[in-house]
Parts: sequence; C-alpha cells; structure tokens
Amino acid sequence: MMLERSGKIIAIHADRIEVKVDTPSACGHCGSRQSCHGTDPARVTLPLEPGMHTGDAITLGMEESTVNLSALLAYLLPALSLIAGAWLGDSLSAKDADLFAIVGAALGLCIGVAAAWCLSKLLRHTQQFPVVNSCASQIPSTHQQSHLS
Repeated sequence: MMLERSGKIIAIHADRIEVKVDTPSACGHCGSRQSCHGTDPARVTLPLEPGMHTGDAITLGMEESTVNLSALLAYLLPALSLIAGAWLGDSLSAKDADLFAIVGAALGLCIGVAAAWCLSKLLRHTQQFPVVNSCASQIPSTHQQSHLS
C-alpha cells in the first residue's frame, strides 16, 4: 500500500526539485508535532523529472512498509533496549537494585538510540524515498497558449 501526500514544487535546482509537502489537517494537534513538522510544511528534495516546473502541484507516494520500518527503528528499538537495560541492571545487583535498574535503563536507551542511528545509516541506500505519483502543471502548454491568443 502506498501512502500519499500532496505538495507543490517551490524550487528547481539543476537536477533536483524542492517540494513543500502539505501537512494533514490532524497535524499540529499531538504532542509530537515539533518532531514531525506539525504546522510547518515539510520540504523534500527529489530528482527532477521532465516537464516539472516551479509551482506545479504534485502527489508524492511512499511505501507503507518503509514508513513502518522507520517507525520501528526510531521508536521500538530504543524502547526495547531501555527495558532490556533496566532488567539487566536490576538482575546484576542484589543491593541498590533500583539504582542499577535506572543506570541500566539509561545505558540501554543510549545503546538503542545509537543502534537505531547506525541501522538507519546502513539501510539508507536500500530504503525507498518518496516518489512523484502525479504532477499537474500550473503552466499552460504551448498548444493551450495558442488557443488563448
């Protein structure tokens, strides 16, 4: 399944386009709005395709599996490593088990975040990036212009 978002080409640079992606109406209402652009539209840089112009409305798509993998790396891996670190810290100490559990949880979280970062760097080349599903040109073609004259 493909997740889609609409956007607008705001700049063209040599062989790349810069797209301002529209945010869904629900964005900006949750506690994570600062980390996912919330009320500020996201900007994406993609390869330039023939026929694209500044101001064109486009539809971007991304495979749902790519989004799910990203979420697992960003959220689940650090959370599981935090829990594993707390359990390991607690099980290694007979005295001050709470202190060791807290330290273990902090170390586990750090390891999980570092592992997620490393895995995202390794998988960057295999992951799919957004693709342009459609482009509606805002500039009339020469055929349309001849009828306007």
